[in-house]
Amino acid sequence: MDLKFEDWVCLSRANLETKKIDLGNRLVVIDTDSILRLEAAGIIDSKGNLTEAGLKSATQLGEKIKVLRRGVSIDKRKRTDHKKVCDSPGPWLTGSYHEKDYMSDGHFFIYGKPYAAMNAKKGSAEFRKHIPTMLSKVAGMTSLIKVEAAYWQLQTLGGLEIVWLMDAQRTLMVPVQGMYYDLIIKKFPSAEFFVIDKPGTPVKIEVEKKGFHKDVAAVVMPVELEDAVERVMMQTVREEEKKNAA
Repeated sequence: MDLKFEDWVCLSRANLETKKIDLGNRLVVIDTDSILRLEAAGIIDSKGNLTEAGLKSATQLGEKIKVLRRGVSIDKRKRTDHKKVCDSPGPWLTGSYHEKDYMSDGHFFIYGKPYAAMNAKKGSAEFRKHIPTMLSKVAGMTSLIKVEAAYWQLQTLGGLEIVWLMDAQRTLMVPVQGMYYDLIIKKFPSAEFFVIDKPGTPVKIEVEKKGFHKDVAAVVMPVELEDAVERVMMQTVREEEKKNAA
């Protein structure tokens, strides 16, 4: 079955009760060519009704998404896209500090030049004045705890992807957007992540001999999630720990 990721997203949003995909809903059909590909693959008919094979595929896909909602080990995350960061609502702003370029969308800051698709603009004088202060504060963070990507979680296929950064003991859990994490690792494969044990504080990303104050190459804010989402992730972590200890 030669389907693209956008087609699977469309199929994941099928109504299993009515056994139909709402072809006129752009929140469901994010790529109109998906309709042609799904029909050609025998998944739907011309009106969006799921065929027998389509219903089976949609049901199986739904079961897989349930697993991802609970969270899975990061090594099972095969599909990454460092350019998805261009979809950030932004706006992306740029500047330079100590003759080094940077870009930021307000939630994420990284050393380097933006992609053309970001449609980035030079930040205002006030914005550029804020950056050195922010970097100084992040560089001066104390009682740092090293964390690394441990789990991956999403709520809907094609929606927000969460990469959970955790300490070695799996007691500290910090969620960041997958698109930010992907860009950091793409640009800086050797990046190290540090946090302090205080909710809502930024994640400091260090790369030796790169970036600004004390090798700060990027800064990302944690994702604000509902308590229920975090509880589900915590339960998954504990279940994995029990399996590994058995």
